Amino acid sequence: MKSGYIYFSSDELKQLKNILGKSKELKALDLLEKIYFYERNENDLVVLNQAKDKYCDEKEDIIIDDDALVSKTKNGSYVHAWVWVDTKTRRKRKKVENE
Repeated sequence: MKSGYIYFSSDELKQLKNILGKSKELKALDLLEKIYFYERNENDLVVLNQAKDKYCDEKEDIIIDDDALVSKTKNGSYVHAWVWVDTKTRRKRKKVENE
């Protein structure tokens, strides 16, 4: 079979997801999962790039993977990130004696 791209309108894609969602065949459900994965990537790409621009720098204290989880809310989004915690720079507490 020849590989290539097929472009669907949003209505066509909605109909395709509806048909695949009703199917009980494993191949249909796998295809539906792929569609949702690619839709998620397209929609979350903007949020991921915004988070990278705002929080990531050359020190790499915060790293956001290209496939990071994005959880959307009404007012914004949470983005899964890696945060570096250096164990070498621990501050020691000074013991204060009561008078």
